[in-house]
Amino acid sequence: TRPYVWEVDNVMMFPAALENTFMVLLIAVNLLFLIRNGAKFNGLSFILLSVLVVITLFCLIGWVTPILGAVVRYKVAALPFLIVLLFSHSGWEKLNLRLSNLVKSK
Repeated sequence: TRPYVWEVDNVMMFPAALENTFMVLLIAVNLLFLIRNGAKFNGLSFILLSVLVVITLFCLIGWVTPILGAVVRYKVAALPFLIVLLFSHSGWEKLNLRLSNLVKSK
């Protein structure tokens, strides 16, 4: 999850730090949804595949890449799996219902 926001030395590191902060916040929100909703899984095989891909790639990249800029470049391959994994447990039905009620009321 590096670079952190407090490690930013120049303007070019700031977007990477924001991305990492967003991912950590997204993971925290996802864990909150899992705890609150009783951990209901849809598409368990794809979720397990995503978890294995993300953990394997992030561990491999962290172990073999000595340059921080290269870590940011190499983790791009795992980010789609991480984003799908994190958004798979969100309460989309409730959000769609609230948005449709908001649109109908106007």
